[in-house]
Amino acid sequence: MKNILSFLVLVLIVSSCTTVSFVKPMPLAGEELSEFPAEFLGEFLDANTKDTIKVTKQSFSLGNDMDFTIGDKAKLKTYEDYYILSLKSDKENENNWGVFPFKIENGNIVVYFIVMENDDKTEASSKKFKDQKVKDLNSVTLVKTTFDRKNNIDNYIINPTDDEFKKLFEIGLFQKTYKFEPVK
Repeated sequence: MKNILSFLVLVLIVSSCTTVSFVKPMPLAGEELSEFPAEFLGEFLDANTKDTIKVTKQSFSLGNDMDFTIGDKAKLKTYEDYYILSLKSDKENENNWGVFPFKIENGNIVVYFIVMENDDKTEASSKKFKDQKVKDLNSVTLVKTTFDRKNNIDNYIINPTDDEFKKLFEIGLFQKTYKFEPVK
């Protein structure tokens, strides 16, 4: 795990939800950075989850358990007023990437995800929500569905062009999910 840069609660998201993965780091034409900009350096806390992150020029740690460094399995790129962190899957036989836009808003690190599941308690409502998200993805780019050993949907894999990646933002598929405030 030390070879991947897991940014902002990735482990919490992918361990409990169906995910959307990308074939390549995004955006394709984005400028690749070798370190985090100065505005992201420091220690941050999500008031809702109580998770802490520490960011240095080339590394990131989540709590006391995970430390990661930018490298071959973690790409940091720019896109409009966002930074995009692409993380190579650590699952065996997978070459897909998790893609996580983030930016500074009012001194806080705000993280965006493609959320495929909602917190609704009813199965019918949850299925309707997920079906709409898949329909939205398919309206932008081709979606490949993978299944786990129990034949449940495990992952949606997409390979958007830069124009399609932009469209994912425009139709609201990336949602603001976490807000990390500086620890003083």
